[in-house]
Amino acid sequence: MLNKEAEEDDFINLFGKQYGYGNKIDQIRKQEFKRLEGITYLDHAGTTQYPQSVIANVYSDLSYNVYGNPHSRNPSSQLSSDVIDQVRTRILKHFNTSSEQHTVIFTSGATAALKLLAESFDWKGATSEGSAHQSHFCYLQENHTSVVGMREIAASRGAQISSVNEKDLEEQIIFTTEEKREDSDLKPFDSGSNGVRETVDCCHNLFAFPAMCNFSGKKYSLKWISQVKQGLLVKKSHWCHWCHWFVLLDASSFVSTSPLDLASCPADYIPISFYKMFGFPTGLGALILKNSSSYLLQKCYYGGGTVQATITDERFHILKNNLTEKFEDGTVPFLEIIALHHSFQLFEQLVGSMKDVLNHTHSIALYVYEKMSAMTHSSGKSVCKIYCETDFQDNTKQGPVINFNLLRANGEFVGYGEVEKMASLYNIHLRTGCFCNMGACQKYLSLSSQQVKKNLSVGHVCGDNMDLIDGKPTGSVRISFGYMSNFSDAKELLTFIRECFLEGNSSRSLPERSLDAERSEHTEFLSSSILVKQSEDFASNANFKNVMERNSTVASTVSQRGTPIEMSIRTLTPNHCDMHTHVPQECGDNPNNHLELEKICLYPIKSCAAFEVHEWEVGNRGFVFDRHWMIVTDSGVCLTQKREAKMCLIKPLLDLRNGTLSVTATAVDCGENAASWMSTFFNRNCRLIQQDMDDSRTCKLGGMKQREDNRSRSLSLANESQFLLVNRESVSELLNNVNQDQPLTPSSLVTVVEKQAKRFRPNLIVAGGEAFREDYWKTVKIGNLVFENKGKCNRCQMVCIDQETGVRSVEPLKTLGKIRGSKMPFGVHLEHVSNVQQNPAILHCGDLVTVSR
Repeated sequence: MLNKEAEEDDFINLFGKQYGYGNKIDQIRKQEFKRLEGITYLDHAGTTQYPQSVIANVYSDLSYNVYGNPHSRNPSSQLSSDVIDQVRTRILKHFNTSSEQHTVIFTSGATAALKLLAESFDWKGATSEGSAHQSHFCYLQENHTSVVGMREIAASRGAQISSVNEKDLEEQIIFTTEEKREDSDLKPFDSGSNGVRETVDCCHNLFAFPAMCNFSGKKYSLKWISQVKQGLLVKKSHWCHWCHWFVLLDASSFVSTSPLDLASCPADYIPISFYKMFGFPTGLGALILKNSSSYLLQKCYYGGGTVQATITDERFHILKNNLTEKFEDGTVPFLEIIALHHSFQLFEQLVGSMKDVLNHTHSIALYVYEKMSAMTHSSGKSVCKIYCETDFQDNTKQGPVINFNLLRANGEFVGYGEVEKMASLYNIHLRTGCFCNMGACQKYLSLSSQQVKKNLSVGHVCGDNMDLIDGKPTGSVRISFGYMSNFSDAKELLTFIRECFLEGNSSRSLPERSLDAERSEHTEFLSSSILVKQSEDFASNANFKNVMERNSTVASTVSQRGTPIEMSIRTLTPNHCDMHTHVPQECGDNPNNHLELEKICLYPIKSCAAFEVHEWEVGNRGFVFDRHWMIVTDSGVCLTQKREAKMCLIKPLLDLRNGTLSVTATAVDCGENAASWMSTFFNRNCRLIQQDMDDSRTCKLGGMKQREDNRSRSLSLANESQFLLVNRESVSELLNNVNQDQPLTPSSLVTVVEKQAKRFRPNLIVAGGEAFREDYWKTVKIGNLVFENKGKCNRCQMVCIDQETGVRSVEPLKTLGKIRGSKMPFGVHLEHVSNVQQNPAILHCGDLVTVSR
């Protein structure tokens, strides 16, 4: 296998003329997309990324200029109106047309544009069964869900609905020698008729298809447009041959990497979303409509700015004549439109033209496609099942999208959920599922409509992680390239597949620097001790409150408002606040397969290090103070090890006697308060917040049902359940599979198991019994307390983080996928259900564990 430099040289030799905008791509990445360093972003079909200068330019513009509501007539409003007009012109120029031919109607996105069209199109219902005067809505099956959804509005207006696949469509288009019907044959829009079209003895039909399939990247023939408009889309003799056909071209995915020339493309309606083109702004799209076809759109609802006159106590209103004023209800998002101006401007400066983008993105996609197609296991079976109907050579027929599933050496499918989790370890951002294109998903995955309904009946819905049913995939993996993609993106994706899924490759530690390297040379621990206030001290109108304050401030606050939180400690050891005194006693082997509780761990701060104790109280949410705090960014987003692996280095300490929570980490300056302590540690603004004592979160597990005492509904800040149990024997079995090429000695296995068990962040570790038998336990009794098994814990990439160093590796997730299936289950969720008259309810290390199946 070639090294990276040799592979890149080979790539440049093959695609150098098409790739890189004349050797500018490295400069573009460094100057405008520095935030992508270390990230392989491959979801450009979902949204592309925005250049940094756009944000700076928009900020500068908005800081300098005053923009007002364009519906007003003052100077700031006029400035907004002028910019909006310029942007409309700029959009039309980008698609090689002008306001004489087309009109831009701003919407919140392509979906809103489609909804507007469906609601406004002049659908005619049949006056009697089989009447020729009935509109038809026909769409290609490989359309986005937002296009398919139009059928419900069309059907409600009396239109006939049909779908067609590509093969049948080609057969249905009958080529004749008749002259093409000119657009001028259609009745033009009469600006003097207030938008009310004269009644004619015909109906209007609409055919919809995508310029590019967002599932596979296949580009469809734009010749269909003129052929359909000639009336050559014929299915049955009772269709209305003499009535007009109009064409909706969904260009949302297409225009992000391909040029669209509306001067030669006679489509009547073109919806687009600008975030797919430029990444910013979001929430802005447009319906570009052909002026000669605009008369078909009839308004019902009218909002502010769309009428010439209206009377409130009489059903009287006159719509404005201008198309944009008529169809843009209310105030358009003028600041987003102003931002769009800067996106267009910088885009041209960076890449030159859409043809250059087309060549650049296609060269990368073609290279990856060819490499993936050639990958085989040592068994000779293919690694990648690619869903593609082209040979990828022609960029007019294939976009920069590769859709695939991976196969194991025995030919079995790898679930897309497993691929997504493993990809996140490499910081590869891709997309999985059916991509809101069920028609293409059914086609390429050979899913019948009956199978889709069956999958739904067993619980599979769009967007879930049920990736395999009876061994067959319910979705796939999609990668897509954008104008700032580079060879490194391609290389990282291929490396990921080879190292994680190609038979014979061994695991490796990912190329991420150990967090030890980020620490100071000092080895001493610096700690910050913070008093925890009672929930009554917090404002009553919020669930989570800041609890990290300076010691002096908190002390004075507590003295005025109440006492620190206390938990019953009558049965706890005297030194319960010292973590080091709570290291559990070593539990010996269980020759008789007796089960006993070996370790108790709680995680006071969500996603931080464990706090190990010898015994602890069980509350109505789980262990008292387990996941009672969490760290959030200044935008309110909870931090976890998925984003910040070094959270595992933050060690919480609970001092129940003094009512304090202390946190320690190596060589971090605590600052004046905990917020600055956390911000310094993570190099970003963040706060530590606490769950309100009266708050009761809802458990996400489907098996959790409301109990009469309401206890099962209570949950801390844990993701899914009150308790997570892991069996030591299961950890040993997993490690034996991970190290099957170099088996561990019995003595080393004990040490490694101790360390590896921490990766699964359990509350309860039991010893004894057989590996993975916990999956089948129905109830678990530990000491005098009874718990119900609420299902297996499906694992994510966090188990690949060494909890002592913060270093990531592909194991044990890679092996979990092989031996446990695509959901990678390990450990089980428990719910405390016993009503033992024991106050407080305490678990102890060494408690006997009995189970029922």
